[in-house]
Amino acid sequence: MTETQRQTHAIVVGSAPPAPAAPLSAIETLIKSSLTESLRDVDDPPIQALYDVLRPYFVTAPEGEQITRGFEAVRTVGAIKQLYTERIRELERDLELSAAKHEWQLDEARKAHKDRVEELRKEHNVKLEEIRKEHQAQLGQQAQQYEVRVKEKEQGHQNLLGLVKSNAEDASERLRQELEKTETERRALQDQIDRIGTLSIYDGSITRAEMWKQLVAKIDDRELNRRLPSTRATTLSQSEQRSVNRLLERIDRKTWTRETPAFYKAVLKCLGPILNAPRVDDDIPGIELMDTHGRTDLLDGYAPDVAISTAGHRKAMPHELYGILEFKVCEDAELETATRLGQAYDYVRRVQKRQPERKKFFAVLSNVRKNVVITLEGTVLRKYSSVDLRTLLLFLRHSLGGCTGDSDFKPPPLAFSLPSSDLTKLLGSSRRNIVAAFKYEGETIAVKCTRTDISAEITDEINILERIKSTAGRPHSLPELVYHDAGREFGMKPVGKPFALVSHSCAETFQAALHDILGALTWLHGLGIIHRDIRIDNVILHEPHGRRPHPVIIDFDHAIDISADEELEVLYEGGYICCPPELVCDAEFDILRDTYRPRRRHDFQGFVLLVLQCLLPARFKGFRSYNLVHPNCDERNDLKQLWDDLKASAVWKPFVEEVWDKDTVDCAMLERMAQVYMFPKRRARAKQAAPTKQSTPTMQTAPTKLATSIKQATPVNKTKNQRKPKA
Repeated sequence: MTETQRQTHAIVVGSAPPAPAAPLSAIETLIKSSLTESLRDVDDPPIQALYDVLRPYFVTAPEGEQITRGFEAVRTVGAIKQLYTERIRELERDLELSAAKHEWQLDEARKAHKDRVEELRKEHNVKLEEIRKEHQAQLGQQAQQYEVRVKEKEQGHQNLLGLVKSNAEDASERLRQELEKTETERRALQDQIDRIGTLSIYDGSITRAEMWKQLVAKIDDRELNRRLPSTRATTLSQSEQRSVNRLLERIDRKTWTRETPAFYKAVLKCLGPILNAPRVDDDIPGIELMDTHGRTDLLDGYAPDVAISTAGHRKAMPHELYGILEFKVCEDAELETATRLGQAYDYVRRVQKRQPERKKFFAVLSNVRKNVVITLEGTVLRKYSSVDLRTLLLFLRHSLGGCTGDSDFKPPPLAFSLPSSDLTKLLGSSRRNIVAAFKYEGETIAVKCTRTDISAEITDEINILERIKSTAGRPHSLPELVYHDAGREFGMKPVGKPFALVSHSCAETFQAALHDILGALTWLHGLGIIHRDIRIDNVILHEPHGRRPHPVIIDFDHAIDISADEELEVLYEGGYICCPPELVCDAEFDILRDTYRPRRRHDFQGFVLLVLQCLLPARFKGFRSYNLVHPNCDERNDLKQLWDDLKASAVWKPFVEEVWDKDTVDCAMLERMAQVYMFPKRRARAKQAAPTKQSTPTMQTAPTKLATSIKQATPVNKTKNQRKPKA
């Protein structure tokens, strides 16, 4: 390396440059362009920096050597660049070799790892197979132990089953003996019923005393002598205490020797201000004591002495009763007799029948000094020990909740959309529907409302009634739809009274009524509508002002329209008493589950039984038609026998043959069924057999043999020598 190159190298590596000389623009430009050409693959800023370092070296040179030094510096820079370029190439080659070596090492490591993984997998499979075999051995051992335990348990169950079978056989024998005893008692009771007659307080002929004795015989004594719940939170005011004392003094002085209007008035004068509470709203309906001892229309012809009803009404209604107070003027020892307790229980049952949604009911049997409370919750009867009048009043004030509306005895609100102030009478109720008479636009109509969320039946009934209304020529013996709320309630007219023979004075008027019923059925059948529930409960007698009374067929909730399909098969949903004889006489037919084809003749067959019920109502009292769902029950056998006797009777055979297998009948011939009975004699017997006010009501618990009713039917005979046909 020459001296010039060493100086240039020293300048490039960082030695201090000499002081700059005067600028030589032409030489500088030439040298800079040469430097740029030598370093053409380098960016401009490094070239400018290198030029600024080298410039003092050739600028300070003597004149004439500047170009020589400049080009010498350029050559030196090129040589340095060459050295660095070669070094970089060497480094790149080394890097490539290192990368190749690393890749080879990586491949070797990958192969070694793969081999190791395969080796570990084989070792794992071997261990897994050993564990599986060990588990299989344990499972087999456990299965053997389980089978042993199962066999032990099976043996224990077999032993227990043998013991149960032995006990069951003993229990079956005891039950068979009890059944024989019960059957003997039933027959004896049936004989007693046949002797007593059919006067009924609850669809039968057992006395209230006998009914009460039978009830308490099955109840624990603890349920019959409970203590009345304590009511310490309520007290009587001083004025109320004085009123109670005055009433008790009058009772002790024996002011009354029997129950008279003055007695009830005095009792209400004392008890009313203590228990009465004003009506606030539907949640707090209030309480009012009402004298009902003369209200025979309150509970199916029976009149409790005092009714505890909701406030704000002119008279007590069955669906608004909280409870019943039955007063007796008697000594304390004479109060709790079976007859009087049975009377109170009978009233409770009748209220329960009118309020099926309510759970708890009560009645009080009292002679003012001594008071007995009985409650009925479902079928559970409780009788509480007697208490004095003050304790009774505190209990009633607390339990009835007149000021709060919070009471277990509060009657459930009615679901009608019409205002309760327009309600005039409750016509009927069940767990599904309730029917009441309302004042509506100046006339009285019957409103039927469903209690349940299932509205299919009432919707179908509304559709049937709408079709009847919209069809021209509707007979007056069919109801007229007034309004409806689809799926919930509807109103129809007219409203009448029960259809009964006593409402007709002679055979002609009764025959005219039958003519109207048959005409209505024939008109319905022309539309393809079958009522399927023709019975005496579903016919009312309407008495329009200035016109002849006429019957009206009601209750179309089970009616069906077969106009679109005459072979339609459905379940039987009509009344059991009017079940078609072809179903009743078929021992294999299940009334609840099997389907059948409704026929028009079924309505006429029900009509025959309807007339028979009118002529001989006593013989159908106590007939428990709901038992017909059982194939071999007494009621089903009785109804079969009834149809057999009707077909064998000289009087009834023509009528039965007319409706037995024909859908189109001779209505004029069927109307003559009205002439089977001799009306004057029947009316005379009705007056003679009418129960007096003091007669003891009775209740029937066993079915009546319907077949005997046929022998009671006597054909009309206006000639003395005409022979009576045998049944």
